[in-house]
Amino acid sequence: MKSNSIAKLLMLTVTAFCLTASIAFAADDEGDGHGAQAEVSTDGGVHAEDNADGGEHGDDHSEGDHGHGPADATANNPLSINIDLAIVTAVVFLLLLAILKKFAWGPISEALVKREQGVADNIEEARRQNEEAKQLLSEHKTQLANAAAEVKQMLEEAKRDAESQKQTILAEAQSAAAAEKNRAIREIDTAKNAALQSLAEKSVDTAVGLAGKIVGSQLSAADHSQLINEALENFPSDN
Repeated sequence: MKSNSIAKLLMLTVTAFCLTASIAFAADDEGDGHGAQAEVSTDGGVHAEDNADGGEHGDDHSEGDHGHGPADATANNPLSINIDLAIVTAVVFLLLLAILKKFAWGPISEALVKREQGVADNIEEARRQNEEAKQLLSEHKTQLANAAAEVKQMLEEAKRDAESQKQTILAEAQSAAAAEKNRAIREIDTAKNAALQSLAEKSVDTAVGLAGKIVGSQLSAADHSQLINEALENFPSDN
């Protein structure tokens, strides 16, 4: 929007300069026209006087032509300098420079400075964002490394826990197996002792009965018990 306003101002200034120059040229042309008309009137008077003088008309007309020729040549010469037009052009040019300096160069310079500052700010913002991105990337890499270390540590702890549980389970199983074995051995020993005692009692009863039949007399209960104990003491044991 501001650049459009500056462009419009420049166009208006150039238009004003062109109009002023056109007016100055028109005024100069008009002044030349009036001068030519005055010279023509003067020449008319000279011709009238020449006609009145009679014989001197040819000489005077010849002199009038010579006097009018250089003036027309100076007015129509494109290399001649018009002081009034030069002054007007210089004034208009200076006014144009002043207007451009106040309304065009200042805003343009300000816009260029703002644009340069904006570009510098954008570059600084891009640099800052780049630094932040690098920092975030570094933090992310650090977090990944820490996470990998934690996972590795957790795996090692899990392996140690599994090994410890394995050893504990094996120890408990071995202990349970040993206890079961000992219990079975005790039960076997108890059953064996009971069987041996029962066998000994039956053997003693049988022997006593046979002995009683042989000797023809029955033993008393005390004698019977004593014989059983003696038999048990003499009975071989696997223990």
